[in-house]
Amino acid sequence: MKMRVTLIVPALFAAATLVSVAQAQTADKPATSTPERSTATPQRPRLSADSLQRMQDGRMAMVRATLKMTDAQLKLWSPVEDLIRARQAQRMQAMQDRVANPANGSGAPSLADRLDRMSAQTAKRAEGSKAFAVAFRPFYESLSESQKAVAGPLLADLEGGRHMQGRRWAGHDGHGMSQQ
Repeated sequence: MKMRVTLIVPALFAAATLVSVAQAQTADKPATSTPERSTATPQRPRLSADSLQRMQDGRMAMVRATLKMTDAQLKLWSPVEDLIRARQAQRMQAMQDRVANPANGSGAPSLADRLDRMSAQTAKRAEGSKAFAVAFRPFYESLSESQKAVAGPLLADLEGGRHMQGRRWAGHDGHGMSQQ
């Protein structure tokens, strides 16, 4: 045991010394023409309502083209698309309301008020998810197996809106639509 310690301690000291030297050398290098990254994320300009609408139209066209829907499937897709568009319109309206009516200087709401608001928002989301599932099921059942294989990743972000973005389809945690 004593021999292991006598071998390990110098090895750790040598490794720490090498790391320190490497850090010192990189700190002494002259600045290159590549600008350093700022810690603040630059603000992207907000897209106009028209641009967002055009993007949504493109996504819907992409879904229809990618899945190569039949006429019968297009009829079942229509209520699903209507719900997706309605959710987008609600999000746009909420965003415009927040911009138009920023929080006044009256201070933060109480904990009880925040919990009430969170509960109401959760109930509203649950109702919307239920309505989406009811409209989506007949459409999904009309798809062929090859269409279903593509539909999962293609539609994952459309149903859930903001809270689904960035999640990978395979192995996600069960919120929104699931492949399993």
